[in-house]
Amino acid sequence: MTWHFREYKAEGLLAEYIDCFWSENYMDRSESKQLMIFPDNTVELIFSENPFIRNGQRYLSHLIGLKTQSQMVAVERSPLVAVRFKPYGLKPFINCTSQELLNGSFAPEEVFGSEIRAIEEQLFEAADFESRVQILSQYFLFKLKNRTSEKPFASPIAAYISAQQGQATVQGLMNWSGLSLKSLERHFKKHFGLSPKQYLRLQRVLMALTRTKADHQSSLTAIAYDFGYFDQAHFIHEVQSFTGLNPMRFRSELSDLQAQLFV
Repeated sequence: MTWHFREYKAEGLLAEYIDCFWSENYMDRSESKQLMIFPDNTVELIFSENPFIRNGQRYLSHLIGLKTQSQMVAVERSPLVAVRFKPYGLKPFINCTSQELLNGSFAPEEVFGSEIRAIEEQLFEAADFESRVQILSQYFLFKLKNRTSEKPFASPIAAYISAQQGQATVQGLMNWSGLSLKSLERHFKKHFGLSPKQYLRLQRVLMALTRTKADHQSSLTAIAYDFGYFDQAHFIHEVQSFTGLNPMRFRSELSDLQAQLFV
């Protein structure tokens, strides 16, 4: 069976918080239905009538918080449709903090309330992917417009971190934002679920792993130095702390399902 991945980028106001809506048939193929899902800087809401087994726990539709640890996933069939939030993007739609969702999987109503079940029923009844995207877009846009607006924090600071190419520091964030360390930590845990130091570590590892996937010519030592690691051993240790694998093993075991996130 040919693998088909469909993606629709969020538009307008939603684009600030949601990366895309997607569907795929990866798990409908006849090969193994079990794979390792690595930290990838996303938060995802998956709608499925078929069970997912994540780290031994059974779910149907569910939300996965930001990951700092790999997860073993087994599933019989591909999900119907999914929403991929930016790492900070869930916060405007929920009443809890992102820290409460870190590395966890949750039934949709635990995060969004019972109203999400009516949306789920509409998705199951919809005829095609485009109709499901429209249902989800309308739902999240309604929730966004009914929230009290606050001064943007997460999106500008995420852009700043990305622009630093793995070289951002907590002191640099404080200087750039004008916030004290205490205020910075409070904002990060609220929006990202991690302390500034933890989030910068995660981002540096993911950026370096993206390089190792694309650049087969440079040595691990060269990549390590480019991203501010002391040496190759330091780089390998950091990658293992988040993924459980060394960089080369990560590159070989990265599934097609996640490969497009490391480009």
